[in-house]
Amino acid sequence: MESESDSSDSDSDEENIMFPVHNAWESVAGGAEDGHYERVVTPNFSADSDDLFMRSMISNYAVEERTKFVTEEDGTKTGGEPTGRFWMPKNEAMKAGNEVLGTHKGLAGAELSAYMGTYFQRTWEHFDVNGGGSIEVIKMPQFMRMLGSDQTMSLGES
Repeated sequence: MESESDSSDSDSDEENIMFPVHNAWESVAGGAEDGHYERVVTPNFSADSDDLFMRSMISNYAVEERTKFVTEEDGTKTGGEPTGRFWMPKNEAMKAGNEVLGTHKGLAGAELSAYMGTYFQRTWEHFDVNGGGSIEVIKMPQFMRMLGSDQTMSLGES
């Protein structure tokens, strides 16, 4: 993985992602003008009338693909711009799954841990068929419904 983040204390473990990313926690509101990363939710999920579940996945869990850093001959560094392509790494999908199952299925504590231990890995492997370490964030509604064994689970879509 090429994680050339400005932060050296990254607690991210997307070791299988094969492109550079920005993590949700790196976003600085209003920071783009100062050269900081600012997460911009795609327009089809940014309004209050849009899909709240997808906005949450993009805002709180997904990583955003970014361009690679390039060091020029004069030593200046360019690149690292966000691309608007969002991916869900396995560890973040697990965090989101814990939240969704707690909210929508009422699972908590040992019951939630046991459920995730039984069903998360097989659900993950169903979606990450090539073992790339991440899936497109747009697939998270289907992922969560399969994880929860409830294809009619309402996730706040518009």
